Amino acid sequence: MFIKIAILYVLIGLGYITKKKLSLSANKIGYILLYFILPSFIFGKLVTSDLVLFDLTKPLLVLIVSIALCICCFFIASKLWRNNSDYKNMKYLMAAAVPNSNTGYFGIPFAILLFSDKLLALYILAMMGMSIFQLTIGYYLYARSSMTFSDSIIRLLKFPSFWAMLIGLIINFNNIILPEFFYPLLSSITDITAFIFSIGGMFIIGLSLGDVQIKDINYRVLIWANILCFALWPLFAVILVFIDMQFLHWLGDGEEKILWLMALCPIGANAVLYANNFNLYPKDTALMVLTTTLLALPILGIASLTIL
Repeated sequence: MFIKIAILYVLIGLGYITKKKLSLSANKIGYILLYFILPSFIFGKLVTSDLVLFDLTKPLLVLIVSIALCICCFFIASKLWRNNSDYKNMKYLMAAAVPNSNTGYFGIPFAILLFSDKLLALYILAMMGMSIFQLTIGYYLYARSSMTFSDSIIRLLKFPSFWAMLIGLIINFNNIILPEFFYPLLSSITDITAFIFSIGGMFIIGLSLGDVQIKDINYRVLIWANILCFALWPLFAVILVFIDMQFLHWLGDGEEKILWLMALCPIGANAVLYANNFNLYPKDTALMVLTTTLLALPILGIASLTIL
């Protein structure tokens, strides 16, 4: 597990060195990842997964937490930077980035180590709730930072990953049978794109950090990003688990660990891709992802001995 997490930091370092030596553009790589690699991975993963209707309560719970956290972060950031014209759009970044934890490339290694096979499968399914948030509300907020409401909706409808998710779910739940040769091909594409995206996502953080100078560091942004990530996210998870225990009963025995793990993951590397794509404080975003990633490892290490 620690080797896998250490590799993430190595990739960030390689991206940083590459930026300093070659001046490679983070925007160009981010465009390829967002508009070609990500939709291929999403479509393949959804079409080839065995989904049961009741299991969708898990991603629904995660989606509820993400939306509630998004609203809260939006209003907190609006208050914090209401008098700072340079950071007037920080509310969009915080509301979109903080709920979108790095449950995949960071969380899955911990889930493999700590969870049973069944709980691991449910964890991966629950990640769909965060993906739905990221590909709809999250993407809209990134676009909204520099566009009107109608333009943001149009941009969302032009986003390939949105349609990859929608079509993949339609095929899966309607039991639409594709040609036999298509399934091994899709499985291979999914594995390849997951590998490319995991490397590219970390690498692009390093590329974005390559442009950062000491004078660019906004400590207020970093402190609040970490507070919202590691205090507010777990608080919302605790509240939702309590509501489920009292009223919903959607989580089985031990399945609350899915939310505990997600709540303690750092801000997802995808935030850097979107921030670069829409020029929404990309340097601040890279530092937010980096600092939360550095903090998450010891936090999850302690949690694995207690609540996970």
